[in-house]
Amino acid sequence: MGMRRTNLKPVMHNEAACQVSTLLTLLEGSLAAGDPPADPSSPAAAAVHAERVFVFCLTWSLGGLLHERDRPAFDAELRRLAPADLMPPKVNFSNLTFFFMLCKSPACTFWVQRTNCTS
Repeated sequence: MGMRRTNLKPVMHNEAACQVSTLLTLLEGSLAAGDPPADPSSPAAAAVHAERVFVFCLTWSLGGLLHERDRPAFDAELRRLAPADLMPPKVNFSNLTFFFMLCKSPACTFWVQRTNCTS
């Protein structure tokens, strides 16, 4: 993720230690909230879901402070590094990881679908 430090500009400065702390805080909150679920269908399913939680938390801890114009490049780098089954589907240019939320099912959901927003 050195590309983030050299090529992308956050909207405000944040030390690397703070980004790691944010990642751990997000992970702790997600795991405490039952992500992954306590009774998964299989150990393999639990492992995949835990990895998806990690990618989600990584997206927001490292990419959350990026300017909107830099998020597509960050998304592309994350997709290059992470296995495809851990990432939300990339249907078009606007389907960035930032626009999805985690669900208990294997599929990710757009935030707009969850909130029933129409605009």
